Amino acid sequence: MRIGVHAMIASPVLGLLVLSAPASSQPTGVAAFVNVALVPMDRERVVPSQTVVVRGGRIDEIGPADTVEVPDGAMVVDGRGRYLIPGLADMHAHLPAPPTPQDVIDSVLFLFVANGVTTVRGMMGHPSHTGLRDRVARDEVLGPTLYVAGPPLESRSVTDAETARTVVREQAVEGFDFIKVIDVNAEAYNAIIETADDLDIPVVGHVPRAVGILGALGLGQVSVEHLDGYLEAAEADDSPIRDADFTTRSRQLPLVVDTTKFPRLVMETRDSGTWNVPTLALYETFLAPDRGEALKLERPEVRYLPPETVEEWVTLKNEFLDNPTRNVMGFAVTGPGVSRLLALRKEMVQALHDGGARLILGTDALQLFMVPGFSVHREMVLLVESGLSPYQVLELGTRNVAEYLGQLSEVGTIAAGKRADLLLLEANPLEDIGNVLRRSGVMVRGNWVSEAEIQSHLERIAESGGSDRRHASWPSGGR
Repeated sequence: MRIGVHAMIASPVLGLLVLSAPASSQPTGVAAFVNVALVPMDRERVVPSQTVVVRGGRIDEIGPADTVEVPDGAMVVDGRGRYLIPGLADMHAHLPAPPTPQDVIDSVLFLFVANGVTTVRGMMGHPSHTGLRDRVARDEVLGPTLYVAGPPLESRSVTDAETARTVVREQAVEGFDFIKVIDVNAEAYNAIIETADDLDIPVVGHVPRAVGILGALGLGQVSVEHLDGYLEAAEADDSPIRDADFTTRSRQLPLVVDTTKFPRLVMETRDSGTWNVPTLALYETFLAPDRGEALKLERPEVRYLPPETVEEWVTLKNEFLDNPTRNVMGFAVTGPGVSRLLALRKEMVQALHDGGARLILGTDALQLFMVPGFSVHREMVLLVESGLSPYQVLELGTRNVAEYLGQLSEVGTIAAGKRADLLLLEANPLEDIGNVLRRSGVMVRGNWVSEAEIQSHLERIAESGGSDRRHASWPSGGR
């Protein structure tokens, strides 16, 4: 049995401080970014010396700084020497849910916004998430615009076609945006796809072993997470481990992958219209030889999580390294195949991108050392290492996301009439993807939070996450 990463982590996060997010400087009025260099993401270009006027949460006007008049009473943001890009997205994240206190949930949402992430797709559903999505949309809480999948469908609870149909119908009625699959039998999977298609609700998630990637592509799964199923489908025809036991296959499969099979897989993916969410940073973290203590030191963003959470991740990481039978999505965490696996995943990403298949940015935040928002920047660096240019990586987190959601008329590029989800940077991100970290501030649905406000609130988060924390914590358990 292949064990998914979700099943292996007993408690992704135990707690965060309870603090209100900072009030936005201009929640519903008029703002103007004056004399800014625009990176609109409609194509690879920089448009210098522009003024962008935001009114009522939408981009009202864009034009040359010497011709666009700043409205009286507008909040003015000086854009000289700065670059304005669309807000980013994390299209594979886990959102907390009750009994987690609402203030704690709000803090998680702020961590996304603090990193310029203005859209998030929640992939580990809970009945409360539709309400959270709607609260954010009404600006009752400062957070990224949310799209939420229902509780995942897996073999332990969805055992036959009739159960599958019932669960899909129930989740559609409850108002979830997606149906998420982990691993079910072929009969149940077919019923999930058929019922979801009838109800016009997309199916996303993992690729069941009984179906395989080609089956999932052929049946119309809308997105595949973690490049699930691709390397199994590229196993060499003469592979000596084809009928081997699970442990052997998990350790040796990367060593018997035939990359000449990649072009066909790319073609099938492109023609199917299925999107992929690679989550490279997640695999790099799980499969890195670094012990938990080293990862704790290497990732300063863990200071925004409570110490008990970080220590749990340290312990979990060490358990993976010390137990040769542990695996991530069917691949061994240690052994000769690890480095080859990581290289193959990057090669697959480049092949899919260059072959015209669709990719979007996601990280599986709130998994092992995947801190919300911060993990997006780690993912972007790995995508550049896979062969994509900074512009192409930004496409995955902006325009591509809007296309995937069917929302390109609303978000994804900077244009008049679109929602004001914007990220102001101190340097050109097309020259170096690392410049996306050099923020001046973030605007989400017209709500502006300056970098000074961001840093002030983050510091309060870090201070309140100390050992003398007298705030509510997250419950243990969950997947």
